[in-house]
Amino acid sequence: LTEAHRGGLAPELKTQHCIEREGYLRYPADFHGLRNRVEHCVDPARGERVIFSNGVPDHDIELQRHKARPSPFCEARYQVRMPLRPRYD
Repeated sequence: LTEAHRGGLAPELKTQHCIEREGYLRYPADFHGLRNRVEHCVDPARGERVIFSNGVPDHDIELQRHKARPSPFCEARYQVRMPLRPRYD
């Protein structure tokens, strides 16, 4: 895939955007400039659809810190690959 297909959401890019606050957060008002970004492309050479996301939800959320998640909620870029023509065997 080319950078144009990645739409600026290439997974190797680093990010420092985090939400430090706890509690009920309304999207987008309480997200301090973080916006949901999801893009996809079709890679016919591999027979795949690739979805790129920054991991930021496009809805309200409730954040609670606890031992399992002591750090803030941060933007995390990732990709998901799936077949264009899935088969059920």
